[in-house]
Order: sequence, then structure tokens, then C-alpha cells
Amino acid sequence: MLPRKISSNGTHLLSLQVLFEHENGTCARPNPTPGDLQVAQMMTRKTGSLQHIEINVTNLETSKGFYEGFLTWIGYNRVMDEKDIAGWSNGDIQIFLVNCEPHYRSAEFHRKHVGLNHVAFRASSREDVDRFFSEFLSTRRITVLYGGPKAYPEYSPTYYSVYFEDPDRIKLEFMHA
Repeated sequence: MLPRKISSNGTHLLSLQVLFEHENGTCARPNPTPGDLQVAQMMTRKTGSLQHIEINVTNLETSKGFYEGFLTWIGYNRVMDEKDIAGWSNGDIQIFLVNCEPHYRSAEFHRKHVGLNHVAFRASSREDVDRFFSEFLSTRRITVLYGGPKAYPEYSPTYYSVYFEDPDRIKLEFMHA
């Protein structure tokens, strides 16, 4: 049984009944299960929202250790663990790590080159940013950029974040605004 998406102007609509494909067409399930409700939440996501990010890494095992700690700390769960790919999801977005092909590993990543500069993850409060810094980054001796957590009023009056690097020097940010 697959969920049927109903859309109007790119936004998925949800009635009180969750619709499912049935052998003979569409039927409504009168008492949605928790799984149905999760599908319904996925149906209501805004068109154009990010669905996943795939990051090429030089050493999948090293990067899996880093991202497993980081992503589970902020609420993601492992959804895939294969020979050359690993993935996590928070229910909205998936993040995948892919082992880079050997002939591309010599080209080191730098955020100042053309392409990705950094990926930002939202925190629920300034205190969470500080706690993440003290409990996660500091205890693991992860490279922290720009002196640690601080306010960035030039971004917005309440913007507060910490920037740090993964094992391949990809810049990441944990922020609250």
C-alpha cells in the first residue's frame, strides 16, 4: 500500500482520513495508525524543501564515527549502513555519506573553493548550542572555528552559533536564531 499525494499549488493537503492505494483503487483508512500519521506528515511537507544531502568523504569509517556522534546528538537516527554509504534521518531530511572513489581523494575539500561553503543545523535554543559545544565538540577535540559559540548580530539580532569541521574539513554549523 502506497500513500497517495493530494496537492494544490505545490502544497500537500491532508484530510482527517489518510488515503491509500488499494488493489481496486483508493480507499480511506478510518483509524489511522502511527505509521499512517508519519506518512501523512511526510505528505504535508512543502514542495521544494530539502529531502537529502549526500556528502562524499575520503574515509567512510572515520566519517561515520564523526557523523554518528554528531547526528545522533542532534536527533538523527541511522537509516542505512552499507559498504560504501551510510545515512541518517531526523524524519524530515536524510544525510548520506558516500566513500569517495580513490582517484578523487587527493582533491581536498576547502570551503573557499567553488561549491559548498557549509551546512547549518538548527538548535532549539542558545543553551543547546553552548551544551553542544561543551558536551560534544570540546570532549571530542573537534576543530572549532571562529573562537567557539557566539552571537552573529550581522545575520539577525538573535543569531547564535558554533562552526566546526568534519574529518574532511567540511564546515558545519549548529545555530539558533
